[in-house]
Amino acid sequence: MTMIYAYETMLCPSERVPEFIADYLAGFGGGEHAPGKLPIRLQVGDLIVEQDVEAQITPRPGILGYQLFDLTWKPENEALFPRFKGTLSAADEGGGFCRLDLDGSYSPPLWPLGAAFDAALGHRIAEATVRDLLQRFKYHCEAAALAEPVSHPA
Repeated sequence: MTMIYAYETMLCPSERVPEFIADYLAGFGGGEHAPGKLPIRLQVGDLIVEQDVEAQITPRPGILGYQLFDLTWKPENEALFPRFKGTLSAADEGGGFCRLDLDGSYSPPLWPLGAAFDAALGHRIAEATVRDLLQRFKYHCEAAALAEPVSHPA
């Protein structure tokens, strides 16, 4: 198993992240607690390979200002993409901002050849893939938060 970690800071209240992430996944056929197909992008230079994975995000109990989710995915083509298991969290940073962290592990495909590739280059590709996913979550959450009407005191 190879550990991986990435984060993004975004302009979105942390308490709204569960609903916005669920909405994002619904666009790919996933429902609350139900797996959906999620595109994972792998970029090597100018080449972008996209693979649908069966992804599931399950909310876990958190504390005020800190949202937790279990995140797993299983690729359709396990020869090219690894399985992933981790934790996605959204922590309140104040001022309407939150920090989205993804911390987990994966097993490189094509064992034992995959382990050698992972050590040489694959881990950097995996990190870029996870950062891409977090950036897509960030874009969706920020757009959803900005689209909501602002209520003003009477």
